Amino acid sequence: MEVPMERYQEFQKLTDDQRFDFIELFSCLTGCTKEEARLVKATDVRRSVTALISALNDSDVELIERYTYGSVTYGMEPQLDEINFAMMADVCTAFETPETWHKVLAILYRPIVREHKALGGMYAIEPHHADSDQYADRQEVFKKAPAALFVGVRSFFLRGSMAFINCYI
Repeated sequence: MEVPMERYQEFQKLTDDQRFDFIELFSCLTGCTKEEARLVKATDVRRSVTALISALNDSDVELIERYTYGSVTYGMEPQLDEINFAMMADVCTAFETPETWHKVLAILYRPIVREHKALGGMYAIEPHHADSDQYADRQEVFKKAPAALFVGVRSFFLRGSMAFINCYI
């Protein structure tokens, strides 16, 4: 929850050589400068980097259904089985490269417009419009959002894909 999405995206773009450089890795994941990272105790850097990488690579992360930023609460798309082809294409395209992973979140998490607390917390969210100013604004919000949102979404889709494949094997 403490690594922002934009830091996670930068981490994913590191080369293998950069990933083995603890100063580079620590700087990337924490947002501190390399000079600041050099002043941190080596044991703290190693422990932090190990914990962060383990958390970011965990494939069994719970899906976070709601995320609040400022005064807006965003809800994960509650009806994935009913999304239209354009939205599905947008999500698939956004998954292709780390530079666009924040767009996955901006597509799937949209402001909650109605909520039914009596019905177990069911909610409705704004429709997705790829050409809207709101979508562009959400992209900026989700660059700063916790990477745990994306890791949870990725894990959710991986588990779903594996379950689907297992049905046909």
